Amino acid sequence: MSRSDRWQTLTDGIYAPGTKIKEERFVDSGSKWSQPGGKGTPVTITYSYSNLLNGSLPGGLNSLQIKGIVQEALGLWAKYAPLNFVEVNDSGPSPSDTGYSAGTYPQIRLGTHYIDGNSNTLAHGYYPGSSGLAGDVHFDIGDTWKNKPSGGIDLLEVTVHELGHALGLNHESTQTAIMNPYYGSRYSGTGTAFLYQDDINGIRNIYGTGVGSVNPIIPKEDQYLVGDWNGDGKGNIAVRRGYGIWMDYNFDGQADRIQYYGNGNSEDQYLVGDWNGDGKDNIAVRRGNQIWMDYNFDAWNDSIQYYGNG
Repeated sequence: MSRSDRWQTLTDGIYAPGTKIKEERFVDSGSKWSQPGGKGTPVTITYSYSNLLNGSLPGGLNSLQIKGIVQEALGLWAKYAPLNFVEVNDSGPSPSDTGYSAGTYPQIRLGTHYIDGNSNTLAHGYYPGSSGLAGDVHFDIGDTWKNKPSGGIDLLEVTVHELGHALGLNHESTQTAIMNPYYGSRYSGTGTAFLYQDDINGIRNIYGTGVGSVNPIIPKEDQYLVGDWNGDGKGNIAVRRGYGIWMDYNFDGQADRIQYYGNGNSEDQYLVGDWNGDGKDNIAVRRGNQIWMDYNFDAWNDSIQYYGNG
């Protein structure tokens, strides 16, 4: 395991098969999130997406897919221990391995940065503690990430593993476990995640037996947008709910198109215009000083521009 340069925060990663590691680097974490009532009592842990949803993760997963993967991974640990995960708006510095003060930042911040390139260390998670880095999970942008093992690294399996570190679990080298130090391609897509008995025993040894929950941010209101979405010279209505955009081209009461933008938080601003001159209006999202656009309604961000200071 490594130590940050300033805050002495412990971290463990997950490694591609064949990567050489020094087993003596990994020791019992001996750390956990505060549980004043003792083992078996509820623990509230905040989490957020630092830059994980901004398109920086190679492999083509959109924000809706990534959120679903993270929520499944959190729910798996909450199934066996009284851990209540609460999503909050992100705050804090950009993801890196440079230490920072905890302040009032979320306890688990999920983000990306370059670690060591293709294979080798796929991701790492910091153990619970009093520093800002404690609990943070970082995925390597040098790897290609998918929602199943084929074609890249399975984000679901790696997220389950790294969240185990963020909750206080060390690597397991003698028993079969998701917390084994090497990536194993064990799942077959979203909805297939599981823990081995050794993982379950480990999390219950730290926090006791119980059932927790996952509580993502739920947008409180719909936003209505008007534009000529299909280029027929007529205005039509789109509805934004969270980060989903629903459109009805032909006024038949059915949602004909869905797009995914932003994270549905209050800081996102949705803008309508004919951005590429094809005679059709489309939607751009402003977050801070970034403008995200999807020209062709394929749910991928086709262009990013930077304006002002947000």
